Amino acid sequence: MNDIAPFNTLAGHNSAGIPLAELLADEIASDKARADEMIASATAAKIATHDDAGKVATLVGLIRNHERKLDQDREAKKRPYLDGGRTVDNAYSAVIRPLAQIRETLTGMLTRWQRQCDAAAQREASRIEAERRQQAEAAERARLAAEEARGTGSSIAAELAAIAAQERAEALMREAEMVRPAPIRTAFGAVAMRREIAFDVVDLEKLLGWLLKHRSNEIAEATRAIVGKHLHVLGVDAVERGIDIPGVTARIERRAQLR
Repeated sequence: MNDIAPFNTLAGHNSAGIPLAELLADEIASDKARADEMIASATAAKIATHDDAGKVATLVGLIRNHERKLDQDREAKKRPYLDGGRTVDNAYSAVIRPLAQIRETLTGMLTRWQRQCDAAAQREASRIEAERRQQAEAAERARLAAEEARGTGSSIAAELAAIAAQERAEALMREAEMVRPAPIRTAFGAVAMRREIAFDVVDLEKLLGWLLKHRSNEIAEATRAIVGKHLHVLGVDAVERGIDIPGVTARIERRAQLR
């Protein structure tokens, strides 16, 4: 059986060359007409008497049943497409997943190697910087010695030594600034270390305090979702009896429902 066939077939029709939206619009035209009629009736509905309420309740039932019917048709209609999509995803994912995993492993190896190279370059730069500081101190001593020698009339040799010492210190500075790890270059580009944000929550209470101050709307939304899930787990009866959650008041509200 061709797993791709469902993508080209709809409700027994050959859909080759016909947009899916057009096929669907034609197929659900009668359902849409019925839905439009229900919406028009609902828009004009009013409740002034108990009989009116009964009619509205009946209309609610008709609309609910039509919604269910449409939803069931929708699920049945898209199932072949979903199944076909899953078949495609599974086939390709079986090949892609191992590649992605081994690529991540190799990337981890490159990351560790680059970190080692960066650390080695930093150590070399620090070593050269320490040597530069020593040379700078030697150059300063040589300069002072040259100034003293000027008073004796034999300063040339001392001045030359001072200049040489200063040049050596400056050369070491340039050398330290140029220390870099050897780049890894390939036909696909050079390896670079990308900066990424990583963090750990070390004090939840302090973090929540900061979030309440700076991101209160998002915290309120997230909190409502968490509390709502917890209350649904407890159930209506438990909430009606009363719950004890600091900062939360819960109640049971009643809403019309057609059974």
